[in-house]
Amino acid sequence: MLFYLKHEIIGNLAGQIILGLSHHETKFLPQVNDGYPGLPAWWDEEADKSLIMGIFKHGYDRYSLMRLDPSLCFLSRCGPPDNASLLADSQKIEEDLNKGLDEVEASLTSVGTYLDSKNETETKAESDTNGQLLTFPSSSDLNKRFRTLLASHQKNVKRQAKLALQVRNLDKFARFESVLRERELFKPKPTPLR
Repeated sequence: MLFYLKHEIIGNLAGQIILGLSHHETKFLPQVNDGYPGLPAWWDEEADKSLIMGIFKHGYDRYSLMRLDPSLCFLSRCGPPDNASLLADSQKIEEDLNKGLDEVEASLTSVGTYLDSKNETETKAESDTNGQLLTFPSSSDLNKRFRTLLASHQKNVKRQAKLALQVRNLDKFARFESVLRERELFKPKPTPLR
């Protein structure tokens, strides 16, 4: 999944996203507009972009680190995560470091950003009508949404390839018909037998 995400969806933006490209500045749009079933009412295309960028940048199922990332929309909408989820994600990072993964550097940068800007972000967080922070979806809902986004992108790519093949076949058929018409024009007319 992550290979497909990096090479097919993110593409040339990979380096910029790792360096902190904001979700407002990205040019790709998720292909799903299904009303966001199972997600809170505030979920929108910006949240979809942030989810895709966050999974690419921090890793699959590391949602507390995504909530800390100021380049994604989750920090401003939901605020920082609680310490227990941060501790769980930091333990996952330590396990990955022991395994020798290189992608963890971006996640560690987010933890440092969190520690530096914790007081700042609490005052900047958006709120709902009651003045409270918006609720963050569960990890199972986010995993399901990510799989839905990937499946939708794959279907869209297949649909475009199928349309391109149909257009190519129509072009071949049109050329074949034009060649037949030309042959008919230059074909000698049979003389009637007497």
